[in-house]
Amino acid sequence: MEATGQIIVELPLEAVFTYYSDQDRLQQWIPGGGILEFTPLTPSPKRPGSRYRMAYRSFGITYRLITELTKLEKNHLSEMEQVTGDYKSFHYEMHFAAASHSTTALEMTIRATLPWGIFGLAAERLTLSQARTEVSGVLKRFKCGAESHGSRTKNQ
Repeated sequence: MEATGQIIVELPLEAVFTYYSDQDRLQQWIPGGGILEFTPLTPSPKRPGSRYRMAYRSFGITYRLITELTKLEKNHLSEMEQVTGDYKSFHYEMHFAAASHSTTALEMTIRATLPWGIFGLAAERLTLSQARTEVSGVLKRFKCGAESHGSRTKNQ
């Protein structure tokens, strides 16, 4: 299963990436909908090797996993992989690009493979729409939080 979403944030690239990199703000934009938990297990700052505990609920099933940040390229890319958990595989990417001098384009992609063979494939098809909705929700919460934080920073 692969779910991708895009959004434009009304802030310059560096400000968006700085907001994204702040582990203390994760709880403001990640949990919601089916995402029950996203907790840092590694102290700040966010860096390759940082680990996170995640719980996700879909169609009455709760999936739990530990992910590790495998790539963090300033103002460009963040990638995570499942270390342990209920998925057969789980991969997350967030791409950052300047859309203009004052706006940033974000693209978030989740790739997940469920266990259970043919039943896992059927479950992936059933949950794809919900996964796309979750990606969209995360991006909207991120945009709201980043723009709110950016406007407060400008006014100080």
